[in-house]
Amino acid sequence: MGASGSSTTPGGGGCHYHAPPLTTPSKLSPSELLFLNGTRVDSNSLSIKNGNKEWFEFVNMRNERKWKSSDMTEAQWRQATETFNARTSPHDVVPKKVSAVKKCLRDLEAAIEKRHAIADYNSPLCFDFFELSFH
Repeated sequence: MGASGSSTTPGGGGCHYHAPPLTTPSKLSPSELLFLNGTRVDSNSLSIKNGNKEWFEFVNMRNERKWKSSDMTEAQWRQATETFNARTSPHDVVPKKVSAVKKCLRDLEAAIEKRHAIADYNSPLCFDFFELSFH
């Protein structure tokens, strides 16, 4: 081990490589920073939050690509995640993990099924758009 406490030879004698220090993202809460420093995982990579820009992009991609969670293999989940991350990367969005894409798609499908079961086909967003557009 070198003077800095990090290993310099791969796989040699029980030495371990240490991850490089992370830069401190400015928009993380104290608990998110604690999670990031403890796990080296940005908590924003673990979910796609309903109603923000990335969520709407995900919904559009689901419609374009006809994603259906029950039909997807692990390879298709990975491909969907890579495609989503590639599409959102120019917008300074934290790349998502496969688990985030799975959860978002399953939550979206459950919400659609629930609204379909009670015949709730109204969208407040569309209604507001038409109210503003035609009056």
